[in-house]
Amino acid sequence: MTQRSLPYGSTQRLPWSGPDHVTVILPVGGLGSRARDVTGDTIPKHLITLRDGRTVLDMVLHGLQAAGLSDFVLGAGHHADAIEDFVAAGSWRLRPDAVCRVVREARPLGPDGAVLNAITGLDISGQCLALPGDLALPWHRLVDLVRTHRARQADITMATTSLVTARTTDVGHIVAEFGTDRLLWCHARDEARAPARAGARILTSAAALAFSCRAFSRLCAEYTAAHGPESTLNMRDQVLPWAIRRGGFELQIYDLFGEILDIGTPSAIRYAQQELICP
Repeated sequence: MTQRSLPYGSTQRLPWSGPDHVTVILPVGGLGSRARDVTGDTIPKHLITLRDGRTVLDMVLHGLQAAGLSDFVLGAGHHADAIEDFVAAGSWRLRPDAVCRVVREARPLGPDGAVLNAITGLDISGQCLALPGDLALPWHRLVDLVRTHRARQADITMATTSLVTARTTDVGHIVAEFGTDRLLWCHARDEARAPARAGARILTSAAALAFSCRAFSRLCAEYTAAHGPESTLNMRDQVLPWAIRRGGFELQIYDLFGEILDIGTPSAIRYAQQELICP
């Protein structure tokens, strides 16, 4: 049966009835190099305003709350003061029970290094969902992503999409097994898209991960042990391909069946400023 796709701005709410608490970790500490033509490096790209005057981060956090999630951690680095001021101002809060904490990086760690830094710095345990703070996607599907991840008892489940539009980036970089949704391979951003192959689905990364803190930390520790303490933790481009070759981890994909928009390039930012509003 074909599943209906809803836009990434959808606020359709699904009841959250999972047995465990879910912490959402959003790395927002990058240098924003691709966005500097717009930001002038005076603000983080996550605080660029949309058509209705609200920020990208307002949209992301409102969308997540509308989906039923309420516990957020922002991994801040570059422009960390601006991120902390944003949280203190409170425009991000849609639900009265929502909580948003900020953990700073001592040095640039990259998105997945920021996730590990948040886990260790705040002693987070249990189930987590990690996604960039400048990514628009079908928020309502994320709850089912976590539920499916739990049901499969996977170590890591990567969100993907089979819906491609003119604005979709990194198309065809994820290879998964038909029928099982087992992750077979990840192609880095600067690599060519994967060719079609028998028994495999070619998908697009949504840059969101569902995992338990124990599994994520173990994967990062074993990758670092193999590559040195100064190695970068980049899940799609480096860590997951290494884990696939090595074996010993249960890696899955989950199709969000919706448009994914990376609001990181000048063209995507202009589109967001003209077309997107906060849920």
